[in-house]
Amino acid sequence: MQYTKNSVRERILNVGLEEFETKGFENTSMRDIVSKANSSLGNVYRYFKNKEDLYNAIVQPLIDDCLKNTDKFILDPKEFDMISIQMVSFFESNVRIFNILFLGSYNKYNDFIISFSNIFANKIKNYVDKKINNYTLVNNNIFHILANSFINGIKTIMENYTTKDEAISEIKELLQIMFLDIENKIYIK
Repeated sequence: MQYTKNSVRERILNVGLEEFETKGFENTSMRDIVSKANSSLGNVYRYFKNKEDLYNAIVQPLIDDCLKNTDKFILDPKEFDMISIQMVSFFESNVRIFNILFLGSYNKYNDFIISFSNIFANKIKNYVDKKINNYTLVNNNIFHILANSFINGIKTIMENYTTKDEAISEIKELLQIMFLDIENKIYIK
């Protein structure tokens, strides 16, 4: 049976996703991927330089999408319902790739979190800047602390929720606790 280049590449990506998800990056071997994809080692290396290249081909589109969508994130309390629904839907539609990022120990996740955290910290700072004029923070790292806390909160919710409605409700609650009236919660010199 003749396979198209796209179908071979897609099959390798799907098997790679399955292997990274079940075994993690370190315990996944290209030989296992070759075997499960019914391909040859040469064929796999025709599409991907190495295991890291395959991993990146799987996770990078999601990372790019997350970073791009952060620009659309609005901290307006009137938008918390919509934000919660969109976050859960986005996570659910990409759950397997998020599992690789969140549950894996490979450093790609750390790079993603740092980038996402920096963008989100700036988003929080810009929101506070609009609410408060000419302020000096007691803790200059507070926006990064908030961003990292929020990201870890989302990760915890998405790892432990039982229903979509529960996840939406918990994310909305997290948004309210962390960002509702944030301008009154930040200590200013």
